[in-house]
Amino acid sequence: LYSADNLELPVPRLEAAFCQKQPAPKVAPAAPSQEKSGLAKPSVVHILDAKRKQNIGIVVRAMKVELVTIRKGILGMDDQVLSLEQLKKLEAIFPTAEEVEQVMAFDDDLSLLSPEDRFCRELGDITGLHQRLHSWIFKLSFEGTCDE
Repeated sequence: LYSADNLELPVPRLEAAFCQKQPAPKVAPAAPSQEKSGLAKPSVVHILDAKRKQNIGIVVRAMKVELVTIRKGILGMDDQVLSLEQLKKLEAIFPTAEEVEQVMAFDDDLSLLSPEDRFCRELGDITGLHQRLHSWIFKLSFEGTCDE
């Protein structure tokens, strides 16, 4: 019927009809400070590994309480600020000693830290945080147990 030798295809017309046009690459303007110094500073510094950072971020965002309020609530052991459920979540994502050490070693501008790293830094300098959370959880759980 048809042979490939006699077949003429309108290639430019087919390309125009079916090829996807390549978008022009977008060039982000450099920040003025980067142009002057010649060094590119990162906008956000991540110290924790990605999975750990994600877990901490999920819990902190779900709590819907600001970091400063969490810190003040823990220091004052204020039951009005943090509930038993929130305390258990905080204990589950409690930063390890290594993570606290890594975050505390960061000496640059603290506003460059990711929210999760800032969370670990803020809670990491509370003396006896793990024991404090554990005792507070026990206290709140004990009150509920005694009521029963």
